[in-house]
Amino acid sequence: MIPIFWPINISLAIINVVLSIWILLVVLNNRRLIRSKITNNLSAFASMLVLTNVFATTIYIYFFSLRYGPEIAIPLIPLNVAIFFSILFLIRVLKE
Repeated sequence: MIPIFWPINISLAIINVVLSIWILLVVLNNRRLIRSKITNNLSAFASMLVLTNVFATTIYIYFFSLRYGPEIAIPLIPLNVAIFFSILFLIRVLKE
């Protein structure tokens, strides 16, 4: 059996990081233009989103993938897919 589950998780996590950074940049640009309380809160949220996705990716790469096999990787795939679609939904909302 080819151990593809960790590369799938890590790839999804990296995509989530990139999309989170894009959200942060959009929100910071909106904050610069609008300057309201909601844009301040969205900036904090987007920053935390980036940090949590970077942290998760780091954990996947340096700890989980080296120590654990498919029993951990397989349940994380739906979680990462759910995060991916949540981020896509947030991007859709921000573009409107």
